[in-house]
Amino acid sequence: MKFKKWHIVGLVLIALLAIFIAVKQYLAGPSADTFTHYNNYVIFQQSAIHLFSGQNLYIHYPQEHFDLYKYTPTFSLAMAPFVILPNLAGLILWDLINVLVWALALYKLQQQSNKLFIIGLFVGLLELYITTLNSQSNALITGFLIFAWLNLEKGKFGMAAVFIWATVAIKLFGILFFAMFIFYPGWIKKGIWRTAAWGAIFIGLPAIFIGFKELLWQYQNYFHLLATDHNEFVKYCFVGWVQSWFGLSLHKTYTVVFALVLQLALGFTVYFSNTRQSRVLLVATWLIWMVIFNHMAESATFIIAVTGVIIWWENSALRLNLRMAFLIPVILFTCLGPSDIYPHAWREIIVQDLQLKVFPCILIYAAIAVELLLLKPVKIS
Repeated sequence: MKFKKWHIVGLVLIALLAIFIAVKQYLAGPSADTFTHYNNYVIFQQSAIHLFSGQNLYIHYPQEHFDLYKYTPTFSLAMAPFVILPNLAGLILWDLINVLVWALALYKLQQQSNKLFIIGLFVGLLELYITTLNSQSNALITGFLIFAWLNLEKGKFGMAAVFIWATVAIKLFGILFFAMFIFYPGWIKKGIWRTAAWGAIFIGLPAIFIGFKELLWQYQNYFHLLATDHNEFVKYCFVGWVQSWFGLSLHKTYTVVFALVLQLALGFTVYFSNTRQSRVLLVATWLIWMVIFNHMAESATFIIAVTGVIIWWENSALRLNLRMAFLIPVILFTCLGPSDIYPHAWREIIVQDLQLKVFPCILIYAAIAVELLLLKPVKIS
């Protein structure tokens, strides 16, 4: 796809939005209960210092920031260049990388009318604002996963693997996207060894700088942190919605396993209707799935699910008025639910008490699943 003038204008406006948010958060300064208003960026940046200093990445550093670092040693290494930058410059660069990768991926994915795309982009920008406000990496992850699928469509299995492993180096759930490789039979012959090689590179790269023994120690600390993270609290997810609406306390692990089996079964049915439309809709389900079945999903995580909604919005065969009926609750509750357009008491009810931030995404996930099941099978080329 060639970029048009309005694409360039859109990218510039999105970049200006990222710069505005970064400066706004930087100038806000500390408050009574925060070090900064860009705490996640500080966590990422400081992790690089801890990595090269031989410190445990996965313990509290209360003098530097609040919360724990929960990403891989490879991501700490990737954040090393930001250490030499002043905080404002580094924060601006970090936010720009995230929003521009996300926007470029969506532009590359565009298939249908500009009108449909602009509406979808508007919805995405509402959620992009939230994740950027939190200096999070979720927009970057989303963009990488889209680029991975676009490369799969071109038969570039090595590049697809690079993008997926890059997300795994940030948050482990990206590894599930390797399930999309099954729809491309040439991958086994042309791409399996490249995929394995890139995995070894992404996992082992920090060893060049800190040594294999210390890297192994950091991974042991990492998996110990994940294994001992048994927080009973659930945030904005399917389990939380069931608990809120029906008073049922589902087992988090069993629910995720069951949901994964269903998602893989859905992928199996798509295998027999292997068209571009079925594949792109399956990509949408994966992006939504990664959020609605994550019991620790935060508001800033929903850029991933909402991007899945955007992909469905532009590629679904459902009537436009029916798609709009599904999309409006996403705008009102998923995107705007945590915003100041509602009084504080209303926000509590919408987002937490009724779990209406996640519910529209659950509905759309179910709608896509039904649409995929109804697609007519074709001969696999």
